[in-house]
Amino acid sequence: MFNHDAIAPIIREPDGVVRWECNSAGIFAALGRTTWEPRRPASSIAGLRSIGTVGGCLAPVLAESDILHIEMGGAYGHGDIVVFTWDPELVSEAERADRPEMRGFVREARRGGLFAKLYVRGPGNMEYLVCNDSMFELGRNRITGVVRAVTRAGAAAALSALSACGTNIEDNAVSQTVSNYSATLASYSPPLSGVTQDADVISASITTTGGLVAIDVSTNCLLSYAATYYWGIATVSVARGGTPLTSSNFDLIALGYSASGSPGATITLSTTDAPAVGTYTYSLHFHYAASGASGTPTAKFTSNFIKIREYKK
Repeated sequence: MFNHDAIAPIIREPDGVVRWECNSAGIFAALGRTTWEPRRPASSIAGLRSIGTVGGCLAPVLAESDILHIEMGGAYGHGDIVVFTWDPELVSEAERADRPEMRGFVREARRGGLFAKLYVRGPGNMEYLVCNDSMFELGRNRITGVVRAVTRAGAAAALSALSACGTNIEDNAVSQTVSNYSATLASYSPPLSGVTQDADVISASITTTGGLVAIDVSTNCLLSYAATYYWGIATVSVARGGTPLTSSNFDLIALGYSASGSPGATITLSTTDAPAVGTYTYSLHFHYAASGASGTPTAKFTSNFIKIREYKK
């Protein structure tokens, strides 16, 4: 097993006082004669975030084509390879000071993203981030994750690892979204006075994992009437399996209508649902009935859209 505690060399000064020195070149020269491994290796990469290494600052421990599998927010220790984000104020201070040994770090920080370094703890709990040619104190920089597994070099191996990670993307995604749109006119006319009708103007289905579901629908609706045949009921809502979610009911009659059907209105409804694990169909639902003796009222829906998003985490 790899000995993480043997990473930092101790230098004995001529005066006999033992002084600790974070000798980055010496550390990586020693590491090059071993096979580095995570302090707490993962048994599977499922649930880990995978990124490719860029540049050779961790060679020979890591090659540029290696894939790092990271536990975001995981506990780390001396000798682990960690990923971190630069503190913006420290970067600005280093940029203003324009010290030659910091210019490379400043350029790296300005690119943004996550950066991998070897984490080394010294006497007095001093913390350092180390690469093969330099080191710096952790300071106000923020460690965001720790490497739990490495897929070693070779383009084929790297592509294979990324492919394996891709199979876990859907399971580990923060959310999943489905949607449906139709520009086709949907037209409805109640057959008899006082007889209620129901119709799903547009719908979409989603298979949930038990998370909160948010549903958004929109449509352009135009109500018209004829002779003495008026609208008695005309409500739209978001429905699950044909059953309206009552928090989303909207009364179209309140908008007003005319014999010509003008002016019409754009309706947008949003609501949430918390169904158990399963497959569900959500819809823009129209509930309607006529009132009167003769003629045919008509409801026309165009530019119909529905979006369903489940929030997994």
